[in-house]
Amino acid sequence: MSGRRIDSILSQTFRNREAIIVDDGSTDRSLRRVEAYTGRGNIRVLQQKNQGPEVARNYGAYVAKFEYLVFLDSIDVFYPFALETLDRVIRRFCSPPLVLADLLFFHTDRGIAAQPKAPIEVYKYADFLSRTRPLGSAKPSWLSQLY
Repeated sequence: MSGRRIDSILSQTFRNREAIIVDDGSTDRSLRRVEAYTGRGNIRVLQQKNQGPEVARNYGAYVAKFEYLVFLDSIDVFYPFALETLDRVIRRFCSPPLVLADLLFFHTDRGIAAQPKAPIEVYKYADFLSRTRPLGSAKPSWLSQLY
């Protein structure tokens, strides 16, 4: 994870949060770069042998101290108001079990390449399950609208 990604976490206007970075057995210098941020802005760095992103996310979720989780992959960045916006949505909808926030696609030198139609969706758990794919099927139809 690069400094730009971590800086986007540290620059959040919403301060009641923690950042858990799970090193999934990296072989480059990324762990050394990330460790430089340890102790700043409530950032914790965890290590595990390479087991894939699913296991790394589950490990981070297991040790998390807060009720809600947001996943930021190594190529993603947050706007400074991202977590504050999600917090307002959570409060407005009385702590829903699931909030889906879309993303913006950027060209490196030309700004925003694509913008979502509905940037934030709020679901009751049963509503979300009804939108997911049946066992053994291809990706859900609503997912094809995103790509």
